Amino acid sequence: MNSNGAPSFDGWSSVCHPTSMNDDALDLWRLGKRAFESLNSTQKIESKEEFDLTYKMYRETVRQLRLTFAEIFENHPNNINFVSLDGDKVAPDFEEASDSVIVDIAWQTSRSQLIDCRFLGEMFLFVCIDEIENSIIGMCLDGRYAVSGALSAAEAFSNFQAIDSGNENLQKVRSEFASRSAIERHKRDPKQKAKSFIKECWSEWQEKPARYNKQSEFVIDVLSKIETNESGEPIVSFDTVLKKWIPNWTKEKK
Repeated sequence: MNSNGAPSFDGWSSVCHPTSMNDDALDLWRLGKRAFESLNSTQKIESKEEFDLTYKMYRETVRQLRLTFAEIFENHPNNINFVSLDGDKVAPDFEEASDSVIVDIAWQTSRSQLIDCRFLGEMFLFVCIDEIENSIIGMCLDGRYAVSGALSAAEAFSNFQAIDSGNENLQKVRSEFASRSAIERHKRDPKQKAKSFIKECWSEWQEKPARYNKQSEFVIDVLSKIETNESGEPIVSFDTVLKKWIPNWTKEKK
């Protein structure tokens, strides 16, 4: 979106140029315009409807990749190793991972399987546009995501440029860095830290079941101890813990 809240297609059209943005927001707008123009050069998008349709296809592809990675990791956990920038092995939560993390992992996985990665170039452009919007929203709120969103956007555009260049060495270096960087971002995600804390509390509860009489009591208590968002609400929802995480942990325990 642009500074007036217009949709991405209108906000980055050739006739639009912001005049009331600060320098940081203007730099983001310029990056977004480059991403939009690059997308337009490959897809020949001529209307907002075409943009929306292409974006919808991108989101569906990410959804399918998310399901595929989750299934592979669940059924064949030893076939894929995920390592963060500091060398730690990480077990990603694909259902919770951001779209940018999924696309980064898809790039490295595709290269390892000798799959043509050109389709991922366009996906990185959408990641760039999404992260720019997230960053601008962060600027408008409490600034919490402004910097990390801007960095993710720039990284996504650099990944597109590497794929678009056709340079094999550049793609190798960028894809390996992108994969590890994605795992690092996922590991440091406040929601993942909250999940680890809540699982630790849940494990302790299994050892001392008298601590809580019902699962709902446990959830209410642990949610009061984790980070909150700009609205003062826990960054993890009640239903996520009660209906998703606890059943999964119970299944794993058996």
